[in-house]
Amino acid sequence: MVGTMNGIHQRVVESAGLMPDSRSPEVLHVPLLIGEAYARVKVRLPGLPAGVIAVTVPRTSPGGDRIPRDRKGRVRVTMVDLVAQGSVEAYHPPSTLSRQELIWVLETGSSRRWTTIETKFHERAWDISVDLIRAGAVVVRCDIDVLNFIPCSWRLTHAWASQSADLLQELRGRIPPDIARAQLLSLMSDIPELAEERMLLSKAEMGSPLRAPIGSRTRGNLWPVYEAAIRAASIWWPAQKTGNRHLTKRELAAKALGGSKNWTPARQQAFEN
Repeated sequence: MVGTMNGIHQRVVESAGLMPDSRSPEVLHVPLLIGEAYARVKVRLPGLPAGVIAVTVPRTSPGGDRIPRDRKGRVRVTMVDLVAQGSVEAYHPPSTLSRQELIWVLETGSSRRWTTIETKFHERAWDISVDLIRAGAVVVRCDIDVLNFIPCSWRLTHAWASQSADLLQELRGRIPPDIARAQLLSLMSDIPELAEERMLLSKAEMGSPLRAPIGSRTRGNLWPVYEAAIRAASIWWPAQKTGNRHLTKRELAAKALGGSKNWTPARQQAFEN
């Protein structure tokens, strides 16, 4: 149980009922980008940190996710998700985490139990979790009882989960930058359609960090996304000239990236650009 959460008293039930505002149930819609609070009902819950809100946990049914309600149609709250209030950047990690801690966060699979998070971060567990919620990195699932809201797990947000493979590859930095760039320059050397990209990449300073070159048509910034797009393009363009114009996404991912599981939405978009 988190210290800052202790002491939430029976007045919570009396004043807020651990329920959405009955006068105007608020379904949250994040402008432009669909966030974790989309189509959820906001729960009025005292004691939450600034920048964090609680929302209902949908129940899965054959007709799709639905808001949990009792027999009288009232929203029934036995657990909530803590999410960022308002829109957030797609990826802007909090400065409170070290590089290795950020890697550990990004390695989250489907979810992590709260006991695991406490074992990792000890007394920093709650503060770090709040920082990650505000950054749009994680969703913290909490159980609700009469007196407290008690964290039980977290998962990566959809935005962070979709980028995790590329972000991890960049953070780990397994290949020296100059060697990684040389490999791509070699791949592009005999492909006229990639001559512009090759010229842009060749301007990178020796020893500089791996980043997509400014002006790249991939419109990416993360090196793994850029690299995947270039590797895919280096397979796709020659295929158009040899008559193999109908490469499927699966075939292209297998040839360029070693498998379709490496063909993330961000990499596909960069390739299409």
